[in-house]
Amino acid sequence: MIKMDINVKKPLDTDYERIWRSPHFEDADAAFLLDLKNRAESIRCIYADGRLAGAAQLFMETKAFLYVFIFPEFRNRGIGTRAQKLCEKQLSQHNIETIMTTYRIDHPEAKIFAEKHGYKRNFSSAYMKYDGGKFALPKLPVRGYCDADFDAAFKLYAEAFHRMRVSVGDFPDSVIAQPDAETRQIWAQTTDERLVFVDAGIVVGYAHVEGDEIGSVAVRIQNQGHGIGRNFVKYACNTILDGGNDFVSLYCVVGNNARRLYDSLGFREVYIADYASKPLV
Repeated sequence: MIKMDINVKKPLDTDYERIWRSPHFEDADAAFLLDLKNRAESIRCIYADGRLAGAAQLFMETKAFLYVFIFPEFRNRGIGTRAQKLCEKQLSQHNIETIMTTYRIDHPEAKIFAEKHGYKRNFSSAYMKYDGGKFALPKLPVRGYCDADFDAAFKLYAEAFHRMRVSVGDFPDSVIAQPDAETRQIWAQTTDERLVFVDAGIVVGYAHVEGDEIGSVAVRIQNQGHGIGRNFVKYACNTILDGGNDFVSLYCVVGNNARRLYDSLGFREVYIADYASKPLV
């Protein structure tokens, strides 16, 4: 086999047009496709002997994320393996401790690829969609998030998601996340993506919506079981649909009790993905 020249680099504007000419995204991850659509900073192009052969998604943080997608016509030539190694080399230059990746369980060859590169499964998540139209809702005490909400909103968000992770059982090292200045700044810079549910002057619910996706919905533990979460999810759906999106999407960790709520509201499962990680040493 003739060894090809493989390169991974940031895309040019013309690269995005070439990427979308490939019609073979049936087995791609939805979050990856959304970043491609939005021309996000996380996207890299993969070239084999100068030909566009795929794309990668990289998040360079302490716990980094890497997703490699090779166009079907370029698979089984070793391109994915070499691109994976090049991406991991880039991440190793940014003080990365752990890399996470994802693969759809309905495409077993992707799991084999991840395991071959040393990734071990951490948890599974269902990618779900809702396209049933807006919900009828009474007037709710929901408003846009502001920086003054940070302490209360982050606390209920961190506690609710820790409780969920513990109940699922795939997160043995879960702890309640602590607020920090960096997170506060990120939330302050993206207030238009965040909502709070206020009851008697107290923030009892928090939601993050971005594009067509509900990133998170959390209700204060003391206020759960009273329909707040159900109405808040409906409100978030209406907000997304009012924004001109044709559907609402979300990821639900397998084993999360919230799955029953999403099913009852008309969300349908598109696929289940495993999330896997490995230390980068």
